[in-house]
Amino acid sequence: MGTNAEPQKRYICSFSGCSAIYNKQWKLDAHLCKHTGVKPYTCDRDGCGKSFCSPYHLARHDLTHSGVKPFTCTVDGCTEAFSTNAKPSQTHQPRSHPGAEEVRLQI
Repeated sequence: MGTNAEPQKRYICSFSGCSAIYNKQWKLDAHLCKHTGVKPYTCDRDGCGKSFCSPYHLARHDLTHSGVKPFTCTVDGCTEAFSTNAKPSQTHQPRSHPGAEEVRLQI
């Protein structure tokens, strides 16, 4: 019995000397910002003006203005919450829970 799965598409960076390859077009588009410096998605909150490569990154940034913190640390007894999923594993866990297993995120 054969499978009908399509082969995974690959999106390859066209800049000379760059070997980046992605499985989603939006990931390549965000990567290209690093080469071009173009960040077309700008925060329209008063006094902010930060710009981003993708609507996803702009939406994630907007959480910092709204105060919404959908990502919570799941280490037993910890009640910390964060606006992005990177904070618990990159900064919170090593500082607050050294030696704990990898922080699992809950939304």
